[in-house]
Amino acid sequence: MTVLLAVPLLGPGCGERRITMEREIAFMGEHASIHTPVEEEATMADATRILRMFADRIYPLIDIYAADSEISRANQIAARTRFPISRDTQHLVEQAQQLSANLDGAFDISDAPLRHLWNRHFRNDPQALPAEPLVRATRRGVGPHHFEVRDHALLLLTSVTQLDVNEFARPYVIDRAIRHMRRQGVGHVLIEMGDFGRCLGRASADQSWFRTIMHPAEQEREVGGVLLPDGAAFAMVGWPHHYADVGGERVARVIDPRSGWPAEGETSVLVIGPSVAGAYALAQALFIDGRDEGMAHLQAMPRYQALFVQHDEPSLLWHTPDFAPLFDAAPDYRDKMRLLERPVEESVEE
Repeated sequence: MTVLLAVPLLGPGCGERRITMEREIAFMGEHASIHTPVEEEATMADATRILRMFADRIYPLIDIYAADSEISRANQIAARTRFPISRDTQHLVEQAQQLSANLDGAFDISDAPLRHLWNRHFRNDPQALPAEPLVRATRRGVGPHHFEVRDHALLLLTSVTQLDVNEFARPYVIDRAIRHMRRQGVGHVLIEMGDFGRCLGRASADQSWFRTIMHPAEQEREVGGVLLPDGAAFAMVGWPHHYADVGGERVARVIDPRSGWPAEGETSVLVIGPSVAGAYALAQALFIDGRDEGMAHLQAMPRYQALFVQHDEPSLLWHTPDFAPLFDAAPDYRDKMRLLERPVEESVEE
């Protein structure tokens, strides 16, 4: 759970005043929230118009629940022949494929059969995990090396490979919208969709956009808050809604594309960086691989910073070096901050 603060950070005895306004809009099959300073009604109108413009343009191209979308039609025939796609679809798929390669497959848009299997299972048969042979068979064809995209065409390299970019397209479209807003001179805005979002400018003249982070196991307990500088994006994985109850045990809804099974993540992850699509993919990879193995992902994406929140006591907060200046730990957690050093690449002697 996260809470957007609509008040500035004030000293003891100061009153609180509302500094932002919020509008919720239908967005690519879900809902998104747009926040602007209270005095910027024109910014709210411009931000709403631009976000809807990109969503209306891109969503019909990639929506797998629409039979005539480019991705739906490609999933039907692209294993037999190269399927022509638009520039928008190509750019989206290329970015997802590159992120998958950077993250060693811990994020993957070709995991559609796996995610659909687990979604049906969580919905219809939550008493036990599916049989291993079924998971193994469903995982065939998953991996960024199983599809090619170039020259405005998509080719699936196996008959069982299927793409699903519905979820990834939402942070991708927010990135596109934010970049367009900056070019158009749109002022100060935060666009968020639950666990991810991106901002422009500031919440007020003297206050950056700010996120309060609640403990993943005790949702009434505040861990701290993070400042979002101009242009910053965020993504979070590992809070209660990312889990399901299966046979009385908690199971992550985040599926590791490489194994086909739910992640064993017991550490929640917050990622801050220059792109919400990148933060979204990296947060998933870090949640799946954990703090130690995930350091390779942070090395591959050095412009991103991360905070890991341990679920169990003493609930240590592990963070990358450049995350610390952005984070204000709650009083109970100030002695639980731990620095997470990025690995240093070894030099190769000639």
